[in-house]
Amino acid sequence: LYCSLQKGSSQVAPVHIANEESADKTNLGFIHAFVAAISVIIVSELGDKTFFIAAIMAMRYNRLTVLAGAMLALGLMTCLSVLFGYATTVIPRVYTYYVSTALFAIFGVRMLREGLKMSPDEGQEELEEVQAEIKKKDEEVSHECCMN
Repeated sequence: LYCSLQKGSSQVAPVHIANEESADKTNLGFIHAFVAAISVIIVSELGDKTFFIAAIMAMRYNRLTVLAGAMLALGLMTCLSVLFGYATTVIPRVYTYYVSTALFAIFGVRMLREGLKMSPDEGQEELEEVQAEIKKKDEEVSHECCMN
């Protein structure tokens, strides 16, 4: 913000000169936010059960269909997350603290209860099924290679 004096007047008129530094800072801010968001999502979602479900479904069904369904679901969840994130800017912060605390407690207790109810060999069936499917696919591929 620069100021200039007009001739014959004691008033100061503000003159705004756009500079490239503010555009660079905005661009770097976007890049920083984008990289931070991608990093957090990759770290938190890569080992998530959704990742494994999509991988298992891709072994059973058409990969393109599973990819399209997973991408659509991810897009929908991202839009909902952005909507809820925006809602936290509208709702007073005190209420968002209480709501987020209650939700973390509810989901944490729910996951603990599910974990305690699980039998030790519950996941073994799915693992054996996936291993059998992989073995079957490998045999099909090796059989096709031998035929050619």
